[in-house]
Amino acid sequence: IFSSSVCHSVKCRGSMIMNRSSSSSSHSLRGGCIFILALLLIEAEGQELINSDFLDDHDLNEWSIPDSFQPSPLRRLAFGSCNKQRLQQPLWDSIIDFEPQIWLWTGDAIYASIHSPDGLDQGYALQHLNPGYQRLLNAGIRVDGTYDDHDFGLNDFGRKLPFREASQARFLDFLRVGPASRRRARRGAYSAHVFGAPPRQAKVLLLDTRFHRDDHAVPSVGAAPFPLATVIAAAGRWACACLGIGADYGGDVLGDEQWRWLDAQLANSTAAVHIIVSSVQVLSSNPIFESWMHFPR
Repeated sequence: IFSSSVCHSVKCRGSMIMNRSSSSSSHSLRGGCIFILALLLIEAEGQELINSDFLDDHDLNEWSIPDSFQPSPLRRLAFGSCNKQRLQQPLWDSIIDFEPQIWLWTGDAIYASIHSPDGLDQGYALQHLNPGYQRLLNAGIRVDGTYDDHDFGLNDFGRKLPFREASQARFLDFLRVGPASRRRARRGAYSAHVFGAPPRQAKVLLLDTRFHRDDHAVPSVGAAPFPLATVIAAAGRWACACLGIGADYGGDVLGDEQWRWLDAQLANSTAAVHIIVSSVQVLSSNPIFESWMHFPR
């Protein structure tokens, strides 16, 4: 599990992960806490990770194609989230000095929380103007990632966001994904990226936990236009967890199509290391925050 850190070194040799992380959560792109969660699934060399009964051969071939391939093994990556584009971002030089092969946005690359795509355009444009981020881009460090709620559009929102297709398109524009990419035709910002060849191959799987996600068992009021809406939403999640409300809730996070894609990406994969990135917490003991624990399915 990667949590509350900025940079990690990944050495793909058998099943070994070399972790270089911050000893404190006080470092972030905006000077406060940085909330990151990536789930690592590690497979011993030569073993099959998943033997899928859910997909037929056609599905496996169709859904298992990666969105990008880099011939060089993955040795070092950096990632971060919860970045307020209007504040100073002092860490970019440290990230550049770390010399990662790729920078991953793992949610909330900007804070928009707006009711139309125009606010997303403004937020992404402002982030691109940040001098430190410009230096990262000019250094030739590859950038990719996924969004969370604030760069998706509205706090705590999922599939009911009225402009979710436009939001996905704006995010791919921000990442500079080409118009001919298969990601442009996909419903959701999830993607797969392969580095190196077996036996030192790594696969990065970026999930979209917003585009298809159902409401909570008790829908969040986090985006409501009244004071303390976010506090009330957090209190509601806490109360539901304490009272067992939604313990058998059937709401989904990824949607059927993305589950098929994820299954295919893992089934018979040749990668030695799989890095699965979720923009919301996967393993959490605090029900106040949005996490997978609120969707027991």
